[in-house]
Amino acid sequence: MAELYLNYAEALVEVGGEANLSLAKWYIDKVRVRAGVPTVDDAWDNYSTKPGHQNTQEGMREIVRREREIEFYLEGQHFWDTRRWMTTEEELSHPHKVLNINGATDEDFFQVMDCTYPVSFSKAQYLMPIATTEINKMSQMVQNPFY
Repeated sequence: MAELYLNYAEALVEVGGEANLSLAKWYIDKVRVRAGVPTVDDAWDNYSTKPGHQNTQEGMREIVRREREIEFYLEGQHFWDTRRWMTTEEELSHPHKVLNINGATDEDFFQVMDCTYPVSFSKAQYLMPIATTEINKMSQMVQNPFY
């Protein structure tokens, strides 16, 4: 149910308007209250360095995206979310921190290190290629960009 609430809240934020932002907060709050977390307004007005940020479209966009990251942590949703939001290039450009998986002891394992595995992403990866057989069926169909 949390996914439906957050999807709907995300759609409301993208539509914009004060009434839609208020309704989006209401749906996000349903997810937050279930987890024992303060409501959006309470958290951002009382514990944030940017009080009132939740009352803007850009602020709510940031909040709903963060809520999705938290709610669906390790469920593989972030992979698709960043592509839908078209923020993958930006997110992968930052250095990533990892744990030392080769550590023999707990102390070695929990040592935070910079990720040395090269990460690359191109604009072509936002969309999948359309199969040639499908393009051949319809002369008006065009291949996705960068393929």
